[in-house]
Amino acid sequence: MLESPRAVPPIVECSPNFSEGRRAAVIEAIADAVGAAGATVLDVQIDAEQNRSVVRFAGEPPAVERAALAAAAVAVEQIDLTRHTGTHPRIGAIDVVPFAPVAGATIADCVALAERVGEALARELDLPVYLYGEAARRPERRDLAAIREGQFEGLRAAVDADGARRPDFGPARLGPAGAVAVGARHLVVHGVVRLEPAGDDLAAA
Repeated sequence: MLESPRAVPPIVECSPNFSEGRRAAVIEAIADAVGAAGATVLDVQIDAEQNRSVVRFAGEPPAVERAALAAAAVAVEQIDLTRHTGTHPRIGAIDVVPFAPVAGATIADCVALAERVGEALARELDLPVYLYGEAARRPERRDLAAIREGQFEGLRAAVDADGARRPDFGPARLGPAGAVAVGARHLVVHGVVRLEPAGDDLAAA
């Protein structure tokens, strides 16, 4: 008798950006926290000039949720935006947290995940949280650039006075760890296209 095929568990990806690209020990601690939470680290991208890093990981939604919160806790403890310099726009120590469906999951699942993580970041780490992308609750916040307008310094000055800039979750004030944008998007596939020089026949056409 043939066995029924086992259901494939849903897999989602998260690729949070951190405002740290110069202290290897901090980036390593963030990646270690992700692994300890049960998610699989896919790659780590570090840019010293931008002073920024991306730790990309994947797994079943509960593990990815735990990993995102664990990574954020390290970032909040170790990264001070009042001392941060770099060329990339940023609003927080853990600057942006996008979730994307990989297999057996939908964009709606990732929106729900973004909302849970956003609420937890506000509750557990006292961070102002802005929902963006597919998870945005305001049309203007679908665009990450709109949330980042003025960067950390500008948002810190405006968040309490300007009602349009108040967060979806958490306090209307920015501490040294800043704020965070949490969202959902479709999976971004990165690739390299090699352009070969045109041959003589093509050049003559």
